[in-house]
Amino acid sequence: MGSQEGRPAGRLKLVKIPAGRQLVNVVGLLLIVAIFSTLSPYFLTVENLINVLKQTATVATVGGFFTLMMVAGGVDLSVSGVLVLGGVVSVILVNRGISIPIAFSAAVAVGLVVGIANGLLVAVARINTVIATLGTLYITSGLTQVWTKGLTLAPTNYSYANLGNGAIFDIPILVIVMLIAITIALVIERQTILGRRSVLTGSNAEAAHLSGVPTRLTLAILFALTGAAAGWAGVMVSSQLGAADPFADTTFAFEIIIATLLGGTSILGGEGSVLGMLIGALIVSSATVGMQLMGIPSFVETVLTGLILLGAMTLDALSRRYRFRSRRRRAVEHAV
Repeated sequence: MGSQEGRPAGRLKLVKIPAGRQLVNVVGLLLIVAIFSTLSPYFLTVENLINVLKQTATVATVGGFFTLMMVAGGVDLSVSGVLVLGGVVSVILVNRGISIPIAFSAAVAVGLVVGIANGLLVAVARINTVIATLGTLYITSGLTQVWTKGLTLAPTNYSYANLGNGAIFDIPILVIVMLIAITIALVIERQTILGRRSVLTGSNAEAAHLSGVPTRLTLAILFALTGAAAGWAGVMVSSQLGAADPFADTTFAFEIIIATLLGGTSILGGEGSVLGMLIGALIVSSATVGMQLMGIPSFVETVLTGLILLGAMTLDALSRRYRFRSRRRRAVEHAV
């Protein structure tokens, strides 16, 4: 283990997801597209496909860093509260005459602070990752509602909506932002020591620590990155909607978890894929947009989303069980 920690990051395959699992995800995405294309003539239009990508953008922007954190063994439920808080902070600052770039940066800074707090609670205070981030979720959500008195805030600067609704060469800015975030997460995953350490930490934290890997620092950094991304996501959502709603996107964390699990990241840590998460996010967005085109009620969408989550968890458990049995069988055959 110690020798692996010393190798250049680019020479290691840090994240190994079975090829069959990724193939299932791609086939599932294509199947969803085929089904809704048959049921609705509007599904494969350029306008609707752009809508799918825009719905994917916020989840995937945070999901790339969330995946790395989950690979390291963490889960951050507070991203829902951070998203709302980030949107409210940026709108309030803009309405007070602060420039848009500074207001956007402040939202990211707020998310970073919450992420650092999560990292300290989990890595230093050793509080369970779910309990710690559930606590910060309630704190950030409560502060936002108190600060706004439960009212939706609209930006007085019309340029605020450019991020969420503008385009560059007909490509939505939200999609461009998503691609940049995914690229950064991929570089961290495949080319940096942080990506390698996230896998080592999630695979066996105790063994990694004994081998010299700073497991606590690794997890804390990944929480901080995820928090900063969630703060930026709040800017994306409030810009797209043209308002900051203190009660918006309460299920955001679960949407990211579903996309991450669908992408092949294990709930137990140690393995995952940023690209797999992107495919998972596209699956959820395609299914959601397709159901909306079909006029399916939102409560039915909620039920189906729950089924998708359970399906992803079941697939993860079966995949792990199959690989464990395969390794044990090979070990027995080798011993014989």
